[in-house]
Amino acid sequence: MLREGLFSKNVMRLVLAAMLLALLCLPGQSQDTQSELANLRKHLELPDSTPIKLSLSSTLPPNRPLNVFIAVGLDVGVRGNFSRWLAEWNKKDGKRHGLVSLVSEISQAQVILARYALRDRVTTETNTRVVPGVAIDPSTGQTVTRPVPRTSSYSVVPVYAYVISRNPAGLEIIWRYVGQDYVAETKRSGQKLRDDFFTLMKSRQRPENK
Repeated sequence: MLREGLFSKNVMRLVLAAMLLALLCLPGQSQDTQSELANLRKHLELPDSTPIKLSLSSTLPPNRPLNVFIAVGLDVGVRGNFSRWLAEWNKKDGKRHGLVSLVSEISQAQVILARYALRDRVTTETNTRVVPGVAIDPSTGQTVTRPVPRTSSYSVVPVYAYVISRNPAGLEIIWRYVGQDYVAETKRSGQKLRDDFFTLMKSRQRPENK
């Protein structure tokens, strides 16, 4: 029951993401949308004439195995994360929900997992937390442990991430995320894209046994 509840929450989150995608289609958003799509084509190294549109559904292609291309530019740490995560998926969930096959050419892909960071827009954020600290008690002269605030700063950049499917007419965005992440790549960089891609994989209909 707990697992089903978590899965339902993930599905609801994807529905909300689809609603946000729909907002991009509003008249006042057309210029921003075209600019974002132009940036996406550039990131994918595709011609300006390549059709990319928003999908009307959040359903992945049914292919098994599913050919996936990882488009993360020079973020080799993120690429390594996805190589590891998808290998783990094939080992643990591939039999039930479908295997994933990494391809080296975008033209071979049925699905593209794209992620890029705008590294020229770095901002600094701070975080304060209370931790145990050692101090001298002035009344006794002895050391005591008491809560003390500790502030740290870190750099973040805007991050765009997409799940894109291919069809005969071109490419369709079936999932999109815009947020912030650390400048430095970590073992968790790209985790949200991974999590929601796996949720989409699990929501596919299983083929009927013949």
